[in-house]
Amino acid sequence: MVVQGQLCQIIHGLSTATTADLPMLQIHLHGPVDVPSGAIRSTPIGSLPVTAFPAEAVAPLPPLPVTFDQAASALQSLPQCFFEPDGAFLMRFPPRGPAWCVEGELYDNGRQLHYVTLRLRCDSDAPRQPSTASEPYPFSEFLHCFGWPERRLTAQWVEGGLMARLDDFLPWFRQWSETPAARARLY
Repeated sequence: MVVQGQLCQIIHGLSTATTADLPMLQIHLHGPVDVPSGAIRSTPIGSLPVTAFPAEAVAPLPPLPVTFDQAASALQSLPQCFFEPDGAFLMRFPPRGPAWCVEGELYDNGRQLHYVTLRLRCDSDAPRQPSTASEPYPFSEFLHCFGWPERRLTAQWVEGGLMARLDDFLPWFRQWSETPAARARLY
C-alpha cells in the first residue's frame, strides 16, 4: 500500500532516505475571498511572519476561477506532470536530479473547481529560484493552471486553519523554502 508522500518517491525515484525526514507543506488553494478587516493579523507560521486570517472568517470558501476541465487540461500540458482522470496529479521540478515534488488533487463542485489540495516536499538540495522571480519555485511552474495571476487566489495552511491571499502567501513560501530551520517545523 502506498502512503501519502511515497508516490513521488516511487514514480520519480526520490530516495526514501532523502525524503523521509523532509517536512511536507500541505495547503489548499481556493478562489478569491473578501476578508473582514478585523480578521487579518500578522502571525508566525514556521517561525516566519505572514499576514493571515482564520478560515472561518471567510466561510463558505469560494471556488477557483476555473473549471475542473480547464485546470486538468492546463496541468496535462506541463511536461513534468502525471495527471489521472480523477483529478490526482504529481509533478516534479526539475525533471531530473534533486527536486521539488508536488502531489495534489482537484475537487470540483459540478461547475467550477471547488479547491485544490497540494502537498509539497523537496530534496534538501533542490533548486531555488532567484529572488528576482515573481513567484517562488516551484509555484512559478504551475500556478497559471488555476487562473493565477489574472485572477486572485487564496492559500490555506491545512494544519493550522489559517488562510492568506496568494500575494501574501508566496513571499512567506519563498522564505520558508529558503530557510531549513523554518522548513523543519511548521506548527
